[in-house]
Amino acid sequence: MSDFFDSLEFRETLKKYQSWRSGGTPVFLDSDEYADIAEYYQSIGNDEESLAAIEQGLSIFPTATAPLITRCHLALLAGDISAAEHFFSKICDKSDPDYLMLQGEIFLAKNASAEANAYYLKMLERYSGDERLKYIIDTATIMADYNAMDMARQWLDRCDAISLTNDWLAECDDNVRIAYEELKARLLLAEGDYENSLKLFRRLVDEEPFSGYYWNQISTCQYMQGKLPEAITSLEYALAINANDKEALLNKGNALMALHNDRAALACFHRYAELSPNDGIGEYYQALCHTNLNELQEALLCIEEAERKNEGKGDALADIYQEKAFILSQIGRLDDALRVTDLLGDIEPMAQEAQVLRGNIFLTRHRTEEARACFEQAAKDSGNAAPILLKIAISVYDNHYVARAYTLLKALQEQEGGAYEPAYAYMALCAHDLDKRDEYLQYLQRALNHNANEVRQVLGHLFPDDMSPADYYEQAKNEDNEPFT
Repeated sequence: MSDFFDSLEFRETLKKYQSWRSGGTPVFLDSDEYADIAEYYQSIGNDEESLAAIEQGLSIFPTATAPLITRCHLALLAGDISAAEHFFSKICDKSDPDYLMLQGEIFLAKNASAEANAYYLKMLERYSGDERLKYIIDTATIMADYNAMDMARQWLDRCDAISLTNDWLAECDDNVRIAYEELKARLLLAEGDYENSLKLFRRLVDEEPFSGYYWNQISTCQYMQGKLPEAITSLEYALAINANDKEALLNKGNALMALHNDRAALACFHRYAELSPNDGIGEYYQALCHTNLNELQEALLCIEEAERKNEGKGDALADIYQEKAFILSQIGRLDDALRVTDLLGDIEPMAQEAQVLRGNIFLTRHRTEEARACFEQAAKDSGNAAPILLKIAISVYDNHYVARAYTLLKALQEQEGGAYEPAYAYMALCAHDLDKRDEYLQYLQRALNHNANEVRQVLGHLFPDDMSPADYYEQAKNEDNEPFT
């Protein structure tokens, strides 16, 4: 679609529309042109202008298929399923391919993935040859868009099953090939195969160097590998293409935070908040930066603004409440902090997380018996779930009870058969602090094999900031004469 948006025909249409929006001469556009303009604005992250364009189109062409389909998509992107179903019901052309695909999307938006899969399988019978291949890729892409990655992989693998030659990809239409490779790269990224995902996205960006989306995906692969300077460089390419790329601003801010450059990260999150003033995400991350900089009053103001903008949104409020409770505890408002943990406990399924947070707050005050009671309750209520036990151990470590944290982590590994990968980085950290050198190296190597970026976050302070996690193990092995700190 980006090639179309760059075409002279579309640019002329957009110019006329923008001139009219700025108070210029009224312009006549057909229904498809309004839909194209709305999709253009949506592609560059300008949701307000996208909605304005499609609403204008529908005011002139209330029954036209293209604007109704686009309006339905915008509702789905906004998470408003009832609005999506309303506009979907108004579409008269029930044979339109986009209409047919939308039915499956609505199933996915309602978390009815089995129904969506059955629907798309039934639709598959309509297609043959190249159209069948394109339909499979389109369906798999939609499933990936709704984070149904396992199902998306099953659908994409059908491409090889129906191909007639081993080199079918090189022989098919360029648009189909690019869509296939893009989705394959996305799935590899979701599956944790960052190296092969990165190779595919690099190949794609070589063909389309002005794709901000590809540069963002490349940066994500690099970030997950712990290659933060490279990730930031890729994001700067994305921002050079579009200075208002909200995804790139968030990603760059997070990478800068991971490099302890919170002041520069603040600028990214502030700009994001200007571009997206209603979701509170920019303010939430600003609060994290201010907390890291020990600017707690500024952090509190930002987190309260994020809370205000997300009133009634449980998923978003869970993270906000956790940060707010931490800030309030840090500035000595213990009772207020505990009240926030009560709010967190009312959000499903955050009750055990709230107990861990309460325990952490008590532990920072050295109220160990109250902390113990909270941790034991969280463990009991969760059925000794590994993620909860890991959070308890991290809380204990953060409050400088290193030997106790290590004991908890060892018990967790024993419970999980010795292979609970998310704990490896913290076990390495505890072993390091307790001068257990052999175990430190053992767990460091395991942690690096699991998640290099997590290793940087947990253990990065032990190594030079500009060192890649890929070099951590060799550096640690060669520190025989260096005391642990």
